[in-house]
Amino acid sequence: SAVRLLTPHGHPAMRGQKPYSRAVLVVATALALFVFWGSVKLLVFGSKCNMGGNLEPVLHNVLDSFEEAGVPHYLDDGTLLGFYRDGHILNFDFDMDISIAFEDYDKVLALKSLFADKFGYTLYKAGDYIFQKGWTMIYQGKWDPYLDPLYPCFRIYDADKWYYADIYCDHTASKTEMLALTTFPPKGWDDPANADRMYLCDLEPTRENCVPSDVIYPLGKLRIKDRDLPVPHDIPALLNQIYGDDGWQKPRPKGIKVIICNRWGWWFSVIVSIAVIFVLTLPLRAHLQLHAQERPRLPGP
Repeated sequence: SAVRLLTPHGHPAMRGQKPYSRAVLVVATALALFVFWGSVKLLVFGSKCNMGGNLEPVLHNVLDSFEEAGVPHYLDDGTLLGFYRDGHILNFDFDMDISIAFEDYDKVLALKSLFADKFGYTLYKAGDYIFQKGWTMIYQGKWDPYLDPLYPCFRIYDADKWYYADIYCDHTASKTEMLALTTFPPKGWDDPANADRMYLCDLEPTRENCVPSDVIYPLGKLRIKDRDLPVPHDIPALLNQIYGDDGWQKPRPKGIKVIICNRWGWWFSVIVSIAVIFVLTLPLRAHLQLHAQERPRLPGP
């Protein structure tokens, strides 16, 4: 008797459906491998909850380069908090924060080739397209590969484009100018005794984007691991403005880090990775199933 071939269109359960194209299979497989490699890199080469060993070499190379170029700078935000409170980069920090004076913008921009030639780093400026940034925003449900056009002034990625330092630029402002740049004026701004006080403002719309200049300068030094790190003049005052009065004295992970930066974090990452790979390989498994159904059926006795 004739041999009957069951094609996807001929199979009763598959009528009206088209077989998956090779392009879909290639894309699904590539995405699955990308997610798998990202998970392995996070879990084996540096957890997102303890990346200090990977971030610190980048930080020190950037600080040394600024020092050699004559660019005054200081640790800021979470990077400052980690070294001041814990003596190291925060276990659950994702990046590094450094501030400079806006007047030194061109000096830092001129270091672009030095970073590339000496360390393999890539320096981007505000508004630049960064493919890697787009991927990091996917978990927020959007594709956004551009740095904000105003802040940070620069972002410096390591050779693998995995770890980075954000560089913020401080603009010197009078009280009137400060009030035009922020909706969170620092405490004491309306004190008549501070009428002539000057402020340092970056252009990020956060509660700490304008601080009194005497909180930052003259810069101080923080001794960590036989190295003097550049820090603001009054660290507690700056941290109180950023995190609220004394709100910085205990570790408080934010966002997705609340979930993954605990004792269940490793298992959480593994389970999510397996689930994502399972979903992304559905087209491949469906294709293989249909291919198996297309094999000729042997005649009965």
